[in-house]
Amino acid sequence: MRLINAPQEFTGVCRDILKAKWYRGICKEQPMGTSCSTHEFKLNGNPWCGGVYSTQAIHIRSMLCYIIQAFKAHGWKFLVSADVSAKFQQADQGPCYPVDVHSWWFVYEPESPPLQPTAPSYGLSTGSSAFPLPPSYDHDEVSKQ
Repeated sequence: MRLINAPQEFTGVCRDILKAKWYRGICKEQPMGTSCSTHEFKLNGNPWCGGVYSTQAIHIRSMLCYIIQAFKAHGWKFLVSADVSAKFQQADQGPCYPVDVHSWWFVYEPESPPLQPTAPSYGLSTGSSAFPLPPSYDHDEVSKQ
């Protein structure tokens, strides 16, 4: 797992989540010598290829949810997951299988006040006498009629 151009604080956040939630632990971690800040975590086991219902698959999905939750708590919103290279390997006497992983992009959106509508108001309200409210489906209201 690689953090590319992520704020430094997320290295520690991800490390803590990986240690707490990936039951096989971290094999090694290191900063990578790239033009932008990149930190790589190598995990013990084969978390990315364990079958849909395997124990590893369930644990790694749970761990990924914790990472999304932690990023959100720091103002980062999950934007998209995409396969950016679409590399496949042909197995001898078997089907092709993907050899790369999806990349996740997050966008920084700290909590802010809700946006105000910019469209003009035409003075219609849902409860005006010109437009009565629909009948109630509340059992008490129906029995009174």
